[in-house]
Amino acid sequence: MSNTATEFIEKKLSNTIENRTDRYIVSHKSTIDWGKYDEPSYVDFESFSIKYIYIIDQPGTEITFDIVCDATCDLTFSGSHNDNFGRMEKWLTFHCSGDLADGLSYCKIGEPEEYLKRNREKGHLSDNLVPYMYGQRDYETAANDFLRNTGYEKAICNPTRIDPAVVATKVGATVEYVHITEDCHIYGRVFMNDTDAEYYDSESHQLKNKQVKAGAIFIDPNAVKKLGEGGNNNSIIHECFHYYKYKKPFMLAKMANPELSNIEQSVKPQEIDEDSAIYWMEKQTRAITPLIQMPMPAFKTKVESLIQHWTSACPDQSALELTELIIQDLADFYGVSREAARLRMIQVGYTQAIGAFNYVDDHYVPLHGASNSNLVKSNQTYTLSSVDAIFAAVSSPKIFCILQDGHYIFVENHYCLFESTYVTKTEDGRYQLTAYARTHMEKCCLLFTVSFKDKKINTDNILIHSALNKDLLGNIVMNVTYEGSSLLENPEKHRDVQREINYLSGLITHDFPSSLKAIMDYRETKQSSVAIDADISQPYLSQIMNGTKRPSKEIIIKLCIALHLPYDDIAGPLLATAGYTLTCSDQDIAYKLILRSHFSSTLDECNEILLKLHCTPLGQSILS
Repeated sequence: MSNTATEFIEKKLSNTIENRTDRYIVSHKSTIDWGKYDEPSYVDFESFSIKYIYIIDQPGTEITFDIVCDATCDLTFSGSHNDNFGRMEKWLTFHCSGDLADGLSYCKIGEPEEYLKRNREKGHLSDNLVPYMYGQRDYETAANDFLRNTGYEKAICNPTRIDPAVVATKVGATVEYVHITEDCHIYGRVFMNDTDAEYYDSESHQLKNKQVKAGAIFIDPNAVKKLGEGGNNNSIIHECFHYYKYKKPFMLAKMANPELSNIEQSVKPQEIDEDSAIYWMEKQTRAITPLIQMPMPAFKTKVESLIQHWTSACPDQSALELTELIIQDLADFYGVSREAARLRMIQVGYTQAIGAFNYVDDHYVPLHGASNSNLVKSNQTYTLSSVDAIFAAVSSPKIFCILQDGHYIFVENHYCLFESTYVTKTEDGRYQLTAYARTHMEKCCLLFTVSFKDKKINTDNILIHSALNKDLLGNIVMNVTYEGSSLLENPEKHRDVQREINYLSGLITHDFPSSLKAIMDYRETKQSSVAIDADISQPYLSQIMNGTKRPSKEIIIKLCIALHLPYDDIAGPLLATAGYTLTCSDQDIAYKLILRSHFSSTLDECNEILLKLHCTPLGQSILS
C-alpha cells in the first residue's frame, strides 16, 4: 500500500503519464526546444521517469499537483549520405487535479508543457500533504487564518481571550473529558471520522470502546489536573487546529491504513519518526497554538498597556522587576500558563522575560536579567542546567579557559564572577546572587548563545522552540557557545574580595586532619551535617579527623563538595596535604570542573553531572 502522495499518484497515473509523454514528444518534435540540436527527423521515446510531484492545497478536499517527468529521447537527423544520431533528456510538466474524497480516483490530467522551474508558492504541501511552513512568519499567518475562520478576526488586533468552546463549535468539534490511557501519556485526541473510539475506564481499569462522530475531541481529565486551566485551554485549541488543518494528511494516511481514525497529542513523541506526517503536524501545532491564543498585534498592545499600568502603580520598581507581574496578568487574561505567556513575550521582542519564571534542574531560578533588555537576544540566555553548563565548559576551549582560573562560580544556574558585589553566602553555606547581580547580569554573568545542530530547526527563536518542543527534539544536539570575553577586569580585586576563601586557604597546613578540622571549626559546621552532605558515616568522618583513617581521593572530594570549597584556593591544596593531585584523566578533569565552578552544588547534583559526562559518580564508599 502506498504511504505518500508521490507513491500513490505514481502508482495510479504513471502509465497514463508515460503514454501521454510518448505521444507529446513524437507529435511535437517540430516545436520542442532541442537545445543544441536542430529539429530531428525522427524521435524515439527511449525511457521515462517521474522526477517529483509538486502539490498545492485547494479548498475542501481537493488538491492540484504538477507531475514533473524526465523523458529520454533518441534523435535521428537524416542527411544526404548518412544519418546522424543524438540523445537528449527532456523534462515535461503535467498540471493535474484530484479529490481526496474519492481517493484520487478521477484525476484530471492537463496537456504536458516543457518544464519551467517554479518558485515556492502559498499552499505548497509535503509528500504527506502536510502544509510546508518556513519559520515564524508562516506560523503567525497560519494562526491568524485560523482566527479569521473561527470568528475571532477582531482578536488579531484587539486583546481578546479566545474561548476554546467557541473555537471547537466553529470547527465542528465536540469536547469530552475522557481518560485516554492509564498513565495519561496522551493528553488529547481528535477523531477525524466517525469511529469506534477506545478509552480507559478508570473504574474497571480496562480499555473500552464507544461510538464517536467526526470532530470528537477527548481530553484526559488527569492532564487537566496536571496542567491546570491554561493547559486545558491549550489542549482543546491544539486538537481543534489538528481537525481544522490536517484533514488531507489524514485522508491520505487512511488510504494506506483504513483503520486509522484519530490524531493524538502524546507526551512521548520522541518515539515518532521525524520524517512522518504526525511528527510535523504535532510540531507545527505546538508552535501555532500559543499564537492563536495570543495573536501578535493584540498581544503587543496588551503587554504595552500592562507595562504602563505597573510602571505607574510601582514607580520605584525597574522594568525587570515588573516582568513577573506582567507575565502573570497576561496568563490570567488569555487563559494560558505563565510559561506560555513568558515565551510569547520573548518571541515578540520583550527579552526581559527570558529571566522570569525559569525552572531549571527542578527548582525555581530567581528573576534576573540585564540592566538593559536590549543587550540580550531571543536566542541567548544566562541560564543553563548544571549538566549543560558542564558540557559547555568541556566542549568549548574558550569557555574552559575562562573558567580555568576559578574566577567564576556556578550559582543559581548562571556562571557568575565570584566577587562579593555579585555573590553572597546563605546561612546553610551555599551561595546565591546578590540583588544587584540579578538586575545587572551583563556585568557579572556569562551570556550564552543557544543553537541546535539540525537544519530543520529555525534558530531565530531557539529558546521558544526548545521549550515548546523539548520532547520532540529526539537526538538533536543543543549547542551552547559563548561569544564574549571574560568579564573579569581586575584579578587582584577578585582575589581580595574573597576574604573568607583567603582566610580558609591560610588554615591549610601540611596535615590533612588538622586542616579539615580548622576549616570545619571556622565554619562552625557539625560533623553530623558534613557526614550527611558528604554521604559518609559520622564514625568514619571522626576517624578521618583524628588521623586513624586515611581517606581516599574520592572521599576528600565529597567532603570538599559538602563544605562548598573551591578547587584552586582550598580543595586542591587540601587534596595535596593528603598526598593527592588531580591528573589530566577524564575523571579528574570532571572533578576539577565541578570544584572550580560548581562547588556550591550538592553531592547529588555533582553526581548527576558526572554521570552525564560518562564518569563514575562519587558513591557511598563507607556505610558505617
